[in-house]
Amino acid sequence: MSAFQEPGFRANTVRWRLAADIHDVCYHAYGVEVSAPSRVEPTPSISTPHCLIGDRSLGVIDDGIIGDPEMALEDWPEFRRRAFLRLGVPSYASTPHLGCFHRRAKARYDLCYRVCAGAAEATEGVLSFRGVETADSHLFDTWRTAITIPAGKPVRFLGITAAESMVGLLRADGLVITRSTSWTIEERLLTGQGLDDVVNELVRELRP
Repeated sequence: MSAFQEPGFRANTVRWRLAADIHDVCYHAYGVEVSAPSRVEPTPSISTPHCLIGDRSLGVIDDGIIGDPEMALEDWPEFRRRAFLRLGVPSYASTPHLGCFHRRAKARYDLCYRVCAGAAEATEGVLSFRGVETADSHLFDTWRTAITIPAGKPVRFLGITAAESMVGLLRADGLVITRSTSWTIEERLLTGQGLDDVVNELVRELRP
């Protein structure tokens, strides 16, 4: 049995996909985010940690939500519909958000999350990801030439790791940074590429 076929990995695949779907629907409009699942923290939490309205704790994607991962992956639209209802996603709607970063055109954190989740799935967990705060300065030492961090202002990043080492960063506005190059998700999408193409390009650059 390959690692991809193992029940634990299949369950993580469902978590990544469901988390990305929630971001697609709820991040830009309502500031809803899902913590990146990992071996250390396998149960993603749903909240609004960077919304000006306030940090609301909205639930977790636990084993009860996942159920049988094989059945979930077999009929994803039906699973997603039921999971959204069980998680109470319709209740996530809130107003107003006129001053929130997640409502700005340059906020591409949802796309960054989906690309990272896709990279983790495509590499069967060889690549993983987690939120990185600018306070974790030691993680940014080798990236200083590519990153501008405004003084006193938080910048959202997702860090991609392989064997616990940082190999790439995605900034909340869609900037992709590797040790050899940098580009934006928007640039790729404007050329007609899909998100799967973006994921594949990132995996080629980062996979050990």
